[in-house]
Amino acid sequence: MNAGGISEAEKRQALDEILRSGTLRRAERLRQFLTFVVEEELAGRGAEIREWDIAVRALNRPAGEYTPEIDSTVRTRAHALRQKLSEYYEVEAPGADVLIELPKGGYAPRFHRRHEERNGTEVVALEPAAVPEILPPGPAVRTERVRQRWGLVAAAGFALGALMVGGVAWSLGNRAASAARDPALSEAWAPIFESKTAVRVVMSSPPQLWVRDYGTQPTPLVDPAHSVQLQDDPRLLGWYRDQIPLGTASRLYLHVNSAGALWGDAAGVVVATKFLTANGVGNELVPEKSVKGPYVFRNDSIVAFGRSEYSPLMAGRIPANGFDVMYLPAIRRHAVALKTKQEKGPHYLPTPGGRNYGLVTVLRDRADDGRLCQAMFFAGVISNGAQAGIEFMTTPRLLETLKAKLRAEGVQEWPKALQVVVRTETTEFYPMRTAYEAHLVLER
Repeated sequence: MNAGGISEAEKRQALDEILRSGTLRRAERLRQFLTFVVEEELAGRGAEIREWDIAVRALNRPAGEYTPEIDSTVRTRAHALRQKLSEYYEVEAPGADVLIELPKGGYAPRFHRRHEERNGTEVVALEPAAVPEILPPGPAVRTERVRQRWGLVAAAGFALGALMVGGVAWSLGNRAASAARDPALSEAWAPIFESKTAVRVVMSSPPQLWVRDYGTQPTPLVDPAHSVQLQDDPRLLGWYRDQIPLGTASRLYLHVNSAGALWGDAAGVVVATKFLTANGVGNELVPEKSVKGPYVFRNDSIVAFGRSEYSPLMAGRIPANGFDVMYLPAIRRHAVALKTKQEKGPHYLPTPGGRNYGLVTVLRDRADDGRLCQAMFFAGVISNGAQAGIEFMTTPRLLETLKAKLRAEGVQEWPKALQVVVRTETTEFYPMRTAYEAHLVLER
């Protein structure tokens, strides 16, 4: 037994339970990170753990290429791991006896029992992401704090499925939410907050082919109706094997799928529906594939997620003189760029270190009956940029940054047509830190 009364066997059991948890099931890099630092701590080398050791020995970065001063991989992963540990003990294992934490400022893990006093050391809490700050206290806040984490993907998927059936979510506390609205939110979302009908939350999805393994069994006669057997491409098989174990007699087929949303778009939809519901705004989720024409949204406010390349709605509504997420043949990269100046820039391109960009387009117009309607489009160079965009637009302190930029240009009223480029640091598919990058007023 150690000084804290926790045996090595208990520590190893605590590690094993986390590694087998749903919270870390798909976060392979974080599993490697945690295993490495715990093993070093158990071997008595916890105080000697260096950032370089984690990068090279745990995350498999080339020893001669990793430079901590310019590469934030380890720090970003540590940040994500702290959140995952907090999520695991808060959501998935609230009754765990032995807890593992990774204190800020170092990489040596600590073990303690849940009931013990911490001698002035705070238990690591979930570090706040850019979430709506107007939610009332209580269970909803606790749920919102962990909404981006993989441990709640099943719950998010269930919510999306329920919404896609056609249910309209109405707030039970809309009067209280109205009273609590931040002025910056009220200004940016005014036409939507004042909508008397359900706001459409539109989710776009690219046409996809997903892989199915029929092994030695005959292929189905009906499902899928259109399928193509994959060639024995070792690169493709190697990639697929990393995702799902292959059998000894695998036969892989491509299955047509026209309604599979990208992760960042789907996560953005969840943020949007929760935000609207918390503010007393009725909302309805509409897969764009179910819409036969853009006229369906005439005289309505909408909040849409996707990219012009697979969203006809967005391709038809993004102003010709504005930004868009597009492919730039000259540099062979996807980026946020001006549609009229693709070659000259500015270009906002993701970086290997985890930086990504999102694009928000806000268009206001009058309906036939004189009501003010608002269309909001969220896109990302990588799909989680769309999630970063909706988080930016639902966070008062970030909106205040944008308002200050507009006032500095002499723009006092919310523009009729506005675009905002947001910058976000990302890890494990979700945005970690989001900030203002640029904006474009297309019409005052």
